[in-house]
Amino acid sequence: MTAISILLIFKIGFTFVTVIMPFMLFSQLKLETLTSSSVATTTLFRLYGTSTISLLILYGWGIWQAQSGSMPWIVVCVGIFSNLTAPAVIFFTSAGKQQRILGAIYGAIGVGLIGFAIFPTAALNSVF
Repeated sequence: MTAISILLIFKIGFTFVTVIMPFMLFSQLKLETLTSSSVATTTLFRLYGTSTISLLILYGWGIWQAQSGSMPWIVVCVGIFSNLTAPAVIFFTSAGKQQRILGAIYGAIGVGLIGFAIFPTAALNSVF
């Protein structure tokens, strides 16, 4: 298992639990409480959950590519952008403490991807 594969597996699992499940399954009231927002319908939450699933599919492809010995550059670039811009939005808005913690975790994933972009041989090293 390569180092970047481990990071991507963590990213997929963490995002599935903290974004996909809540946005696809929670009630409108629970989503409003969780996001500190008020909406007329859950449609936008469901659409965001669906679009995030497409990113997770991309990350899964990156795992396959890394395990095949090739650096998943597209996945790294998309991941850096996604995992650094989302925390920026969270930190520069009136997000609560819980959202800021999530933002910090996503930001750390983005920083990890930057590290792998700088040192691609480390990304493809077998960890176990």
